Amino acid sequence: MTRRTGYSLLEVLIAFVILTLVLAALLPGQARLLGRATVQEQQLLAHDYALSQVAAIGTSTPPDIGTTENTYRNWDITTTIAPSESLGDPTTFIAIEVRVHNSRSQLLATAHSVMVSR
Repeated sequence: MTRRTGYSLLEVLIAFVILTLVLAALLPGQARLLGRATVQEQQLLAHDYALSQVAAIGTSTPPDIGTTENTYRNWDITTTIAPSESLGDPTTFIAIEVRVHNSRSQLLATAHSVMVSR
């Protein structure tokens, strides 16, 4: 009688069960990591957009004092330009703040700057 080499059906099924249990334990953690990576990407893009908005203020036209709101992507952008107190200096400064919120009103990014008013 010759002996066959290889795995029996029962051994293969047990290997599949073990593999399934290991994957079931790892998948929730991987889903959380993917969710965090998506949030981090959104925050990075929002911060880059806020910085570019701050840099663009006052380049072609003088900045208008006040608050403006607009949208970009699925974000709500609030730009606030306000006079800043100068410490006895005759130069007038304005404070610029750009806030980016997502559609659920969660703050994604904020950028601040101070500019000399003309």
